[in-house]
Amino acid sequence: LGDVYKRQCSNCESFERYVAKTLKPLFKGHLRIVYKHFPRYNQAQSEPLHKALEAARIQGQFWEMKEVLMDRPMNEASREELLTYAEDVGLDVVAFAEDMDSRETKARIEQDVSWGRQIGVSSTPTVYLNGRRVGKKMRMSLLFWSSRAEALKDSREARNQDW
Repeated sequence: LGDVYKRQCSNCESFERYVAKTLKPLFKGHLRIVYKHFPRYNQAQSEPLHKALEAARIQGQFWEMKEVLMDRPMNEASREELLTYAEDVGLDVVAFAEDMDSRETKARIEQDVSWGRQIGVSSTPTVYLNGRRVGKKMRMSLLFWSSRAEALKDSREARNQDW
């Protein structure tokens, strides 16, 4: 679970970069990443950015919007800027704006937050691998992730599956 934006959560940003640069290549396409919303409500900009991400998800462009948002400092992103980013990603901007304001979008984010609290999330990023929480120290451990990738590779090869 995470708060995904520059200068909103530097730990999330650092882990995002680590995933892109190190983990994805290590797992050779066999790492499925599931993102759950966990906005930092003590930061005014956090909730609108999560709404923008969720509105992009509705149009199938979650990861593209996430990348756009990660590449920009987001301390003061206005609604107009978020609409411009949506247009840059190729979204239907009218539908995007409606979805940002919808009850369904707010409910989806609140559902993620509620679920996170139920499982004990208190900070971001919180990382799970195969349903088990990865501790803060292990989260950035190349040795930890390498051993997991190697175990997955061995398992796939034992079943005559491609790696």
